Amino acid sequence: MKGMVLYRGAGREEVLRIAGKVMPYEKGMNGFIISNFKGKKLIIQDDRIEVDNVWLASNTTDLGSTKERYESAFYAFHERLTDGTFDKIVLSRRKWYDGEIDILKSFDKACKLYKDQTVALITTEMTGTWIVATPELLLSMDGKIGSTMALAGTMSENEIEWSEKNRAEQRIVADYIGDTLRKCSETVMEERPRTVKAGKLLHLRSDFSFVSQRHWTNIVDRLHPTPAVCGMPTKKVFAFITENEGYEREFYSGFFGLATEESCLLFVTLRCAQIAQNGYWLYAGGGLMAESDAESEWKETENKMETIRRCLVTKKI
Repeated sequence: MKGMVLYRGAGREEVLRIAGKVMPYEKGMNGFIISNFKGKKLIIQDDRIEVDNVWLASNTTDLGSTKERYESAFYAFHERLTDGTFDKIVLSRRKWYDGEIDILKSFDKACKLYKDQTVALITTEMTGTWIVATPELLLSMDGKIGSTMALAGTMSENEIEWSEKNRAEQRIVADYIGDTLRKCSETVMEERPRTVKAGKLLHLRSDFSFVSQRHWTNIVDRLHPTPAVCGMPTKKVFAFITENEGYEREFYSGFFGLATEESCLLFVTLRCAQIAQNGYWLYAGGGLMAESDAESEWKETENKMETIRRCLVTKKI
């Protein structure tokens, strides 16, 4: 199995190319890691081989992205919040668009549009082809020194003030990350939340730095999936999502990035598109709280999808 990735870090100009064998990740391997939502990790090793083609998903008819279907799922998920079963749960969806995509031009456009985000084009025989422009760091670690962030809450760039719902949602994520790190680290530092911009959307972000004797694989397995892409309590919500969301998230809300024996730089797979032969899937989700309403959450997913859709360049016939 072969694969290739083009990767441009946030705030950088250089594009890194990795191409080689794709296999299940094992501790100690060097290369580019891709994980799906369920935590299954693959690695592209940098064998510097030529990859002449990309692997596209089969064409499909979208049966799952109508507003009516989303609202039905919303009320089923929301009931678990109002009855106190969950504190937060992330409901996601995907939407199909027709149109043959120029993959390299789309990657280049994403790099130009989103200089402050991490952008990647990933294509392998095992995963298909994905374009990602994500604002969220999952874990950066070099030896004992690590950092991460709690990124949650969403509003448009035209809005002025954060709602209590968004503040509470971000606090759940920050508390989870802080508690998780304190269980496996000697020192944990947390910054106060601040507003950051990603495309035309705003989010609340708290940064964490820590010192830990644990290997980075141990830290990432404890963190993922965070409540930012799953919910709280994470294990129960994860089981509910996988059984009731109605589709397979695949690599959306998983993670990707560079890894060596002693270090990693991993990002959450958000604002992403899965490319097919004559179209593409867009993925997006939103954190539901007890006070959430279906209309605003639907609009949030539409806005998030538009972030990556505006990068995609359709081939001219």
